[in-house]
Amino acid sequence: MDFTTLGLISFTSLLVYPYYRFFKKTLNVPPCPVRPLPIVGHLLTLKADQRPQFKQWQEQCGDIFSIYLGSKLLVVINDFDLIKETFVKRADDFSDRPIIFIDESSCFYFWPTLEGTEKCGAIYKFGFGKNILAERIQEEVSHYLDHLKDHGGKPVDIQRITTESTANIICAILVGKRFDYNDPTFRRLLTEIEILFSSNNQAAVITFFPFLKYLPGHQKLVQNVKSILNIEQGFIVKSKDKDPDENFIASYVAERDFRIASGETTTMDEMNLFDI
Repeated sequence: MDFTTLGLISFTSLLVYPYYRFFKKTLNVPPCPVRPLPIVGHLLTLKADQRPQFKQWQEQCGDIFSIYLGSKLLVVINDFDLIKETFVKRADDFSDRPIIFIDESSCFYFWPTLEGTEKCGAIYKFGFGKNILAERIQEEVSHYLDHLKDHGGKPVDIQRITTESTANIICAILVGKRFDYNDPTFRRLLTEIEILFSSNNQAAVITFFPFLKYLPGHQKLVQNVKSILNIEQGFIVKSKDKDPDENFIASYVAERDFRIASGETTTMDEMNLFDI
């Protein structure tokens, strides 16, 4: 076999293989309104305003259909009863969440592993079980109003102050204390989170087209995520040995250690704590 024939076979295989993969993927999923293209999926088909387009596809395919963003499958559900069936009656079957890819060492879930954590007492203790959230909000509102008064009626960036106050409510629950608005660690955390959200399009591109992770250009985003994780790691180290009744991290760690000591299998680990 000469090199020309071998090259032609290889080139043809490269063209056919993506179509085969897409065809194999779509066999056991809800129907697609149009055939997805290799690599890009339905990205070239989507319009700027997808609402009328999705309405048309609902009429065409029914209340549930599939689309591909790059290589990622998305299932679109339209009917209320079907949504209830999926996320309420069959919540355990659909409890997983997609991963936001940054790099091999920095991947985010939209929600932590739910098996075990849905029964985590710390979540109910600091979220659903008691009115701690309302107490922390009321406490922060007082600081928020005092901070506004300190400006003496001068123009102020209300969005920034509101963001700081919201972040402080979360910190008060997680680590058991609020931060001064000018605290260096608090300011660095907010700055890094702002950078992360401003770079979400870049993260989305890598998530939908994983092969782009091998290309340079996203290292700044990787360093940004690692900076946030390092700050969170510091919070965990400082808070885990404190009174479990005072912050979520200590309560979570105490419950995890109790389950392990009791010989119980649990998904409560540090990675899930990061995700929460």
